[in-house]
Amino acid sequence: MNGEIRFSQKLRNSWAVSNLNNVENLKKRLWVFDFDGTLSPLVSNRNEAKLHPLCEELLKDLVATPVQFVAVLSSRLLDDLIPLVGVPELWLGGGSGVEWMSPDGSRLSFAGTLSALHVRSASRSGVITLGMV
Repeated sequence: MNGEIRFSQKLRNSWAVSNLNNVENLKKRLWVFDFDGTLSPLVSNRNEAKLHPLCEELLKDLVATPVQFVAVLSSRLLDDLIPLVGVPELWLGGGSGVEWMSPDGSRLSFAGTLSALHVRSASRSGVITLGMV
């Protein structure tokens, strides 16, 4: 391959891959994409959402590129997200990052790790406590 990275014809001139054309010049990057409305067009019934074919190509190309780490993050439950994406070697985050599946299929969960989140309000001096699931 002579240090050259090959992308699908449709993505070759894309802004997303324009700087990834030579293995020697690659920098480590983390690519994080939302599913609904980004990788899938918004639909009135979220059960009808499907990964857009060009987005699927982009994800596959990025995953195949050295030192590029690719994740799809969603407010959906992880088990609902997995069959919708269907691209191997991705990090998948469900529940807005509460649960994750790594490229090797192992799972991480952050549910219950924090008993409360303290947020300082800019408009008042009080502390708002938000309970975590």
